[in-house]
Amino acid sequence: MGGEAGVESEPGRGSTFWFTARLGTSSATVPVETRAPAGESEARLTRLHASKRVLLAEDNAINQEVATELLRGVGLSVEVAENGAIAVDKAGNSAYDLILMDMQMPVLDGLAASRAIRRLPGRETVPIVAMTANAFAEDRQRCLDAGMNDFVAKPVDPEHLFATLLRWLPLTRPEPPPAGDESALPGIAGLDAAFGLAALGGNRPAYLRLLRQYAKRHGDEPARLRQALAAADDEKVRQLAHGLKGVAGTLGATAVQQQAAALETALRAGGTPAEIEGHLRAIEAAQAELVAAILAMPEAAPVESAVTPETLKPALARLEELLALSDASANGVLHEVEPQLRAGLGEIAERLIALIDAFDYEAALDLLRGLHLGESDRPLPETDTGQK
Repeated sequence: MGGEAGVESEPGRGSTFWFTARLGTSSATVPVETRAPAGESEARLTRLHASKRVLLAEDNAINQEVATELLRGVGLSVEVAENGAIAVDKAGNSAYDLILMDMQMPVLDGLAASRAIRRLPGRETVPIVAMTANAFAEDRQRCLDAGMNDFVAKPVDPEHLFATLLRWLPLTRPEPPPAGDESALPGIAGLDAAFGLAALGGNRPAYLRLLRQYAKRHGDEPARLRQALAAADDEKVRQLAHGLKGVAGTLGATAVQQQAAALETALRAGGTPAEIEGHLRAIEAAQAELVAAILAMPEAAPVESAVTPETLKPALARLEELLALSDASANGVLHEVEPQLRAGLGEIAERLIALIDAFDYEAALDLLRGLHLGESDRPLPETDTGQK
């Protein structure tokens, strides 16, 4: 299916299993979902990043021409380096918004070139995206260990390339919402809301909820980083930086993600105290701006339509079915009807949401079954909302 699979594991912390696959159109009644329609990434690149400077490190003349045509086709300004040594020299003399780095090059390969670029003053955070035909997890980890931010597979799929560029090119101005798009979010500096929203299938209420959770649960992460640094607990600093990079990236908080990645890279490379302090201050500034903007967003409007036991029962029955199967789709179903649940169940809804968010499906199932969903002659319990 044109995909890859792998696992990353750390004793005492857990394991992450991942896979990718190319999916065709399903013959079932439910269509296969994709992150974004074909061509959307290309249009957004043209609209948001025209004239941004990209350095392409690639030694093969044909690959150079193909990649250059793709990049210039979306309005990017491209310079080519024929090997890793030239890429390091160019990166030292000019500021680029992003570097595309081939892995196999003469004189200096992509890994060595990336490490050298990261040691250049002012180049600690420039996004570096690997272009590699090697799809194994260990090859990807080598890219990250060398200070790279992401990777695209060869031969390059244009839409995947464009989506990756969107993720890492710095957004210097808020993205204007497409006309008539009710799911568009207000522009927040350092937040690629379109990326985060797409990751949740366009579910705006769920995305807003997760942003607020991020502000509450991770808002003090810079302070915890500074405490660990003061205690000379380098391993704790690395863990916190890595975790912050991951959760920020999931939500499209690109400014925090990039700064956390830069701190993690500097720690791995044995950066000086001044370098570490500079990265930490950058995280603090980006996080403070992001959290303040998130907390300033208006709360969701209350549910206007009347919520009755009968309107809730189908959704709750579906939730019970998924929870009994330990099916992670329960989380998506839950947040589709979250406003109605809050309006109809009050405190019970809060408990149910907390349990499912924590993936404690067994306890959530017990709570749901306590509502006697299957008995039509018994009402749902009264809550502090006064409704049944």
